[in-house]
Amino acid sequence: MKHLLSFISLGVIFTITVYSQLKVDTYPTEQFMITHMLMGDSTTKIWNVKFHGTHGARGVFYSRNTIIPIEEGLIISSGFAKSASGPNKGPGYTTSNRTKGDLELETLAGMKTYDATWISFEFEATHNLIRFNYIFASEEYPEYVGSTFNDVFAFFLQDLQTGETKNLAVIPNTDLPITVNNINHQKHSNFYLANPTDKKTQIEFDGMTKPLIAFSEVLPGNKYEIRIVVADVGDDAFDSGVFLEGKSFKSEPKETFFEENTEYFEAFTLEEEEIASTVVSDIVKTELASPVQTSKTETTQGIEPKQKVKSEPKNNSKPNSPSTVKKDSIVLYFDFDQSLPIEGEYTKIKSLLAQKNVRSLSVIGHTDQLGSDHYNIELSQNRAVTIKKWIEKNYPQIEVTVEWKSFHQLAQNQNNQKSRAKNRRVVIYISH
Repeated sequence: MKHLLSFISLGVIFTITVYSQLKVDTYPTEQFMITHMLMGDSTTKIWNVKFHGTHGARGVFYSRNTIIPIEEGLIISSGFAKSASGPNKGPGYTTSNRTKGDLELETLAGMKTYDATWISFEFEATHNLIRFNYIFASEEYPEYVGSTFNDVFAFFLQDLQTGETKNLAVIPNTDLPITVNNINHQKHSNFYLANPTDKKTQIEFDGMTKPLIAFSEVLPGNKYEIRIVVADVGDDAFDSGVFLEGKSFKSEPKETFFEENTEYFEAFTLEEEEIASTVVSDIVKTELASPVQTSKTETTQGIEPKQKVKSEPKNNSKPNSPSTVKKDSIVLYFDFDQSLPIEGEYTKIKSLLAQKNVRSLSVIGHTDQLGSDHYNIELSQNRAVTIKKWIEKNYPQIEVTVEWKSFHQLAQNQNNQKSRAKNRRVVIYISH
């Protein structure tokens, strides 16, 4: 009898393991969600946790043997958080919370939003970069890819000293928001997951992204606020949600972060229209709200995938000068986050000046697009000033003027490590 009970017990455990689904609990407080679930270590100090929306639209989740590749964390939804559990009830499952939209998201999306849910908190960091992991999921997948029903979310980070705000939920190397139209089965499909047909591993959302990384450079000890918000766009039908990985919010040295996540950034092969958009502009709003108009009583097939940018072969040599450089000019290259040029670059200046009778030079500093504009302005200035001082020391008869451009004049589109290296530069022009 004892052996039979053991067998039955094992059978029950086995059944639970195989058929387990996403579990969502809406009981914990927002304070518990942030301090006990989201925070990864003691490298960030947090306070002033706030919540807006319907209580049932947020919760903690536990994932075992489901399509979600994160074991536990927070969920914030434009519908009912527990509805995410699955198995899938079919396309277009929806819950209307009958709550208002969010003005900041409407600025981002260029359209009216509904059923907004958000959690915010203030913090200060020990190191110069903060990061956390997340997944975006939606019932809009895949039928409404390419339509105006392009549900949106954001991680708005505000510097409480300067008031500067930016969205961290973007495709790397751009300011393009993560939305149904920007990551799906056609665009960046290597970061997209379709809900499986096997009910044992299903959740409710019809499609989702793979785990993504939100990050930003910060000043250690400065006070910041982050607001995590999601909403329906165009109407209040068909839910979307954000899964935040438990224990993933932390601060760390930015050098360590970029070194450890090189493959993640290079995995995004940016399409031509995305590369052209480096700010949230009318172009981005067009991308968010495609002109394809549909009704949610109809099926939308989406848009044909666009031609990808051809990837460049790997090359360990120094980058060549961009084709846009003027004839009487040279380009000096820099390692990541360095204000001193790569070894041997000063010989380029000597070669240039040996051939010409030069009286004045213009020196312009540039950076790649990793990091904040504020930080890169200072870095591009330091690069230009370093070169200016070297010229003045070795060629005191030459007058030198300097400018610094941060990442606002890219020499190459930033779709891989090689192209980013071409942007870490100082360009020297002979003044005529």
